[in-house]
Amino acid sequence: MQRNYYDKLNTAIVLFLLVTGFILLFTPYTIYQTNIISHLASLMELLGLPKKDFPTILYNFRISKNNILVFNSGILFIISSVINFFILIYARKKSIAAKDIFFFLLIFNAFNYLFSTNSYVCDDILISCRTADNFVNGYGLRWNTSERVQSFTNPLWLLLIIILYYPLHFFAEPHAVEKFWWIVILLSYSFSFLLTHKLAVYFLRRQNYWLLIAVFLLLFSSRAFVDFICSGMENPLSFVLLAWFYKDFLSRKQEKNVEFTKLYLIASLAFLNRQDNVLFCIFPILFLLYEQYQHNKKISPIFKSLLIGFAPAYCWLIFAVVYYGFPFPNTYYAKMELGYLDIIFKQSINFFYMTFLRDTATVIIILLGQMACFFFRDKKYIISSLSIILFLVYVFFTGGDFMGTRFFSMPVVVSIIILSICLSDIYFIQRIVINKFIVVLAISYNFLAYYAPIKYSFHYRRILAEYGKRDPYLFYLQRSCSYLFFDKAFYYKASNILFYQPNTYPFFKFLLINDINECIAVGKQGDRAIMGGGIGMIGICRGKNCSVVDSLALAEPLLARLPAKDLQNGFFPGHVLRKMPKGLLASHQQNTNLLADKALAAYYDKILLISRGEIFSWQRFRYIWLLNTSERKYKKPYF
Repeated sequence: MQRNYYDKLNTAIVLFLLVTGFILLFTPYTIYQTNIISHLASLMELLGLPKKDFPTILYNFRISKNNILVFNSGILFIISSVINFFILIYARKKSIAAKDIFFFLLIFNAFNYLFSTNSYVCDDILISCRTADNFVNGYGLRWNTSERVQSFTNPLWLLLIIILYYPLHFFAEPHAVEKFWWIVILLSYSFSFLLTHKLAVYFLRRQNYWLLIAVFLLLFSSRAFVDFICSGMENPLSFVLLAWFYKDFLSRKQEKNVEFTKLYLIASLAFLNRQDNVLFCIFPILFLLYEQYQHNKKISPIFKSLLIGFAPAYCWLIFAVVYYGFPFPNTYYAKMELGYLDIIFKQSINFFYMTFLRDTATVIIILLGQMACFFFRDKKYIISSLSIILFLVYVFFTGGDFMGTRFFSMPVVVSIIILSICLSDIYFIQRIVINKFIVVLAISYNFLAYYAPIKYSFHYRRILAEYGKRDPYLFYLQRSCSYLFFDKAFYYKASNILFYQPNTYPFFKFLLINDINECIAVGKQGDRAIMGGGIGMIGICRGKNCSVVDSLALAEPLLARLPAKDLQNGFFPGHVLRKMPKGLLASHQQNTNLLADKALAAYYDKILLISRGEIFSWQRFRYIWLLNTSERKYKKPYF
């Protein structure tokens, strides 16, 4: 009887999605038929069919912004209904309980809704994409083809982008920037869904339905999570790797050396995806080393596990030092060791305060995770708690982030894993009471909180309001904050999938580029070198023949090692300007050292030898040692 009831609910979900999708597509028909015809026209043009075979008026017709949002929503509803249908067929063949299918479909469709309505692609990931484009075209892992500079911070994520981009780069259409947009959207969806799927299956296998709803209500209430399940950045892969690491670390029961090696390998991959992820793994790894020694009473098995487990990290660091000359990305040298700690700390206080105001759910999740760790008083949980605290201290010392709550997204996922395992282990009656409390708390939050992610869905004007003074919460921040805004507000309208139109990416406006034709026109300008900020989109549009000199020093090795400009007038994390040395742009244009300041020119000669000279030379390795030790920063005045 119960199965029959849930079977009807599952069928109703599929029909609801299908009917809603067709309503969005075809009602009223007189309005949306032009949307379909316009898409068909774009497809015919892409295939090279002559325009005379289609009415000219339809080729000239452009779908309005509101219509395209509704039209694409209809397409996604229909696609989702088809996927739901196949999930039902597969689940019935595997004799999975109808109740389990129902709860899985609820989570699956809620995730799809939040992903599609909150997705965007930021400019920073396009920096990695330009490197990928240069690599597949035979120039190496470089930002500018003339010099070896590690402008990206996500080697593992970049590797996945390269793998997907390689077969596509042989085709002229669509433009590279649209290919990269599809690639990062696909990768983001795949890993974000993988995390959601594994977490849902974990609860369904234990028939913890209340806990399933409670945990996902919390997770989907967090802007730090929802905003970065798709920003194009490497966060989704970090989510999966850190969740995998902590799930195995907290629930590990065997003391086999292979289990220790596996955990070291996961930590190594997390480090390779983004190096500061290692802060989540330092304390657990030290604890694992101690346990492994207690188990073996020998050093050799530990050494073998470390050698195998951390091989990806070792190999990458050796490659980075040999190829680039430095173990860390160029962005590290541009953003860290700035001085002005009083200003950075003030900005950090504002950043944490802003997070509390705009993303209270994230703060609640992290606090609940900390409470769970200390409630159990187990060594592994205490170590997990300290790892989250260590990462938050690191965020505080860096001054926060200009992308909003990006650096809170990993602590949220780790806290959710801790909560999931903790609540699964406690006494059944207590678990039910706690879960019901969390469900009520999360539902109340989504109704009352102005910034709840579900209220942002289909409401891009509210997102854009964060970029201006219409944001009601901004009043509380203006007196104490110099620069605070959410990166999503800047790029959402230009890159959200609901605004997609074939062959027109970037849509409406992305930084200084308004459409794909303008991007192509920029690439034909023929400049040998330009100075710019917001370099991702500009770099891809300019192409391989133009050296883009980053005024923010993210991709410029000399600027990254010069003193920051006076931060007294405001500190914007990740956007630290330097005084531009006279002759730097000319040096890039003519591919030689033309700096006017002789002392700085001598320092630049060392950087040029490292980044442009023969890789295997004793003089180069001597300069690598100097610039990683005593001369890592240039501190003299210059002009």
